[in-house]
Amino acid sequence: MKDNDWLGGFMDQYGTSILHLAYSFVRNRQTAEDLAQEIFIKCYEKADSFRGESKIHTWLYRIAVNHCKDHIKSWHYRKVHVSEYFSSLLKGQQHGAETQYFAKAEQVWSMRFSGCQLNTGK
Repeated sequence: MKDNDWLGGFMDQYGTSILHLAYSFVRNRQTAEDLAQEIFIKCYEKADSFRGESKIHTWLYRIAVNHCKDHIKSWHYRKVHVSEYFSSLLKGQQHGAETQYFAKAEQVWSMRFSGCQLNTGK
């Protein structure tokens, strides 16, 4: 079942719907494209585990949803998301108390977690 022709056909048939699904979770085109690629790699690696008890697109969507949920729960996603939130609040504002507070919070966040390495167990 696992060969390049199978993977190419699988990606052609389901690529757009998986990209849309990933985008619905992360609301960022580049991140959704990365997730879609990771999902197809995961499906390729697990193709032999498909038992045929469901339709193949059901199996693929379940893998995709779980992968997207895992991504959203990840430390990296949360850090980037919070950092972007603080940056968006700071844009266009002068030197008010809120601006100073958020600037300090972002500085503390960066110093606290900049060198943090995650132990993924691999």
